[in-house]
Amino acid sequence: MGLEFKISSGEYKVLKSGSVSAAFGNVLRFDFSSEGWNPLELEFVEVSAAVAKKKKLKRLHMDGADMPDGALRIQLFNWNLTGVMGTVDPILIGDMNSVEVFLHFRVNFITGSKDRTIHYTFFSKNKDKKDG
Repeated sequence: MGLEFKISSGEYKVLKSGSVSAAFGNVLRFDFSSEGWNPLELEFVEVSAAVAKKKKLKRLHMDGADMPDGALRIQLFNWNLTGVMGTVDPILIGDMNSVEVFLHFRVNFITGSKDRTIHYTFFSKNKDKKDG
């Protein structure tokens, strides 16, 4: 007899959660192909304040248009401050049929390293249910 374990937060079901570190400053890629979803990439991009202002970049930029496999790339700019940073609330990253998928994360790093450690949670919620 197996034990089934599920986690939820209100009407949001936890799909996956954990911690992972990027290797040598590389992009982190979450592959959902087994679930029928396109991949998700988290890329840490260091740009100067002047370039960020000129391009009107915010700390979080989502763009999937240039990804040949349809992946959603979330570019995270200038995550080189001390302490833990991340999303204040879960962000909607996609939907499929009647389910919305959200990502909530925290990022930290050690000064002098290109690597970042991400603590992440992917949530799902039925579209027809209200936030509560």
